[in-house]
Amino acid sequence: MSAPMRSVIAIVACVTALALVNYSIFGIERKLASGRIVAGLDADGIASYRRLDDGTPPAGGEVLLHYRVREGQIKFAGNSFFFQKGTAGRYMDARYAEFRVAPDGDLLLTGLRDRYFTPL
Repeated sequence: MSAPMRSVIAIVACVTALALVNYSIFGIERKLASGRIVAGLDADGIASYRRLDDGTPPAGGEVLLHYRVREGQIKFAGNSFFFQKGTAGRYMDARYAEFRVAPDGDLLLTGLRDRYFTPL
């Protein structure tokens, strides 16, 4: 196994980051089908878009995040969270998704959190 995976919390909707990535990909490099971005992590572990990955190793406080373009939409990891029947109410307050991030930028959804970052 390669370097240990890092844990990061990313915004479920990612509206701002997706808008910036969408501009970068479709406004400048339309032909990309997938790639990686460099995201900065704040004190709470919230990831925000910095730039498209150009091969330069991430600096301290930065992480690579792998994305895919599917049907004109940017996708980070899965865009679904499956839960047991009858437990939907538990996740109604979800505002953030928590991911484990591999050194190569692959993401694994590990949980959801509310607006105060409390695990659901």
